[in-house]
Amino acid sequence: MARISKEEQARIREKTLVVAYEKFLEHGFENVSTKDIAKTVGIAEGTLFNYFDSKVHLFLESFAEHFTEATIKPEYDIDLTSDLVDIIYNHLEKLTKILFRMPKRILTELMIATIRFSKKRPEQMKKFIELDFKYMADMKQFLDDLIVWGLLKEMDTQKQSEIIYSIVLYEFIMYLYDNEVTKDTLMQNIKTKLTVLLQGYIK
Repeated sequence: MARISKEEQARIREKTLVVAYEKFLEHGFENVSTKDIAKTVGIAEGTLFNYFDSKVHLFLESFAEHFTEATIKPEYDIDLTSDLVDIIYNHLEKLTKILFRMPKRILTELMIATIRFSKKRPEQMKKFIELDFKYMADMKQFLDDLIVWGLLKEMDTQKQSEIIYSIVLYEFIMYLYDNEVTKDTLMQNIKTKLTVLLQGYIK
């Protein structure tokens, strides 16, 4: 690696992440080899391991890139005359849409790989945890805005955003665990729980 420029190293690393993401997304973790990824990138398999410790590391990094891009705060596009639960639900749906672009098997593999890899490289787990905190921060800001707009009564928006996150996480885990749970079922369960959570706060 010392014989090539830092710019070329960065280019190779970025191309490897793009190729890996596309292949893992299409075929799954077990059905993609680092040899195949390296061949598509145009590098030796050994060179790939100069950038990534293992196949699991590459798998997590490639998806972390896309999750990070997806955490850009969505612009508010709401109808203030709509039901408040619908307003919050629709905003929440925008924040989680990246998850539902991926097959369930990929999401399951990501969860397993993250847990397996976290002991070896705790900073990898930290990357995903930071995304969770960004998610909660965005939801808190959205709730704060709804209070300012006069749609929501005063509440502890920090705690409420954490509770909403907990609801989403629980339903998401059940979605991965139970093959009979569909995306529609997951989202409907979230909406039902939001309705209960917000009772007494809607103006």
